[in-house]
Amino acid sequence: MNVVIWRFDDFKTIAQGRSKCPHCGYTLEWYDLIPLISYGILRGKCRKCEHKISSMYPVIEFITGIAVFLIYFHFGFVWQSLLLLLVVSVLMVTFGYDAIHMQISGLLMWIGIVTVLVWRLATLSQLSAWPELLPVVGWGAAVGIALPLILVVISRGQWMGDGDILLGTLIGVLAGYPSIFVAYFIAFVSGSIYGLILVAIKGKSLKDAVPFGPFLVIGALTAFFYGGQIVNWYMNLSFLN
Repeated sequence: MNVVIWRFDDFKTIAQGRSKCPHCGYTLEWYDLIPLISYGILRGKCRKCEHKISSMYPVIEFITGIAVFLIYFHFGFVWQSLLLLLVVSVLMVTFGYDAIHMQISGLLMWIGIVTVLVWRLATLSQLSAWPELLPVVGWGAAVGIALPLILVVISRGQWMGDGDILLGTLIGVLAGYPSIFVAYFIAFVSGSIYGLILVAIKGKSLKDAVPFGPFLVIGALTAFFYGGQIVNWYMNLSFLN
């Protein structure tokens, strides 16, 4: 995923050449590329020039590893899980690319949306029936589109863009209704906390732009795997029971 993120603008190079340190050009060995472990052994620095390695690498590796484990834990080792692996891949590339460039690829979003719909159809008999699936996906997509669209209109594209609307659509069909609300709640809360930390530690202004895609991805994955449990827990609180 990190290779795709850093080479996304020149996609054909993904399968060409060895990974190198972007600072000194040192060609990385296989033992420099073990997820998480190599970053820890190298203490976050290039073996050759000791230039700092982006923290994006371990973050992507960690979240992707957790997501892949949860796919196996919840759905098992079946061919339909390969579709979810593709969706996770789309989300993680979106996470990293938006964090670096503050852009969301429309192509990736459509790949993710179509893949989720195919997965839902492929698992229709196991997980749900048509009467159950249609409102979950339909209302999920509607809410997923509506929230970023409202913010785009209100801010005239300053807070969010068209890519966020497509990402919201993907999250909606993936998490479904009502778990889509869990995804957005987690995204807005974590994004706000991150923004406040930047203000407190790095002297950023509240007007400075912060990539929102990574927080939407975290919210999407949490809502997909545990949205139902979170919604049930919330609805069973004493003052709502």
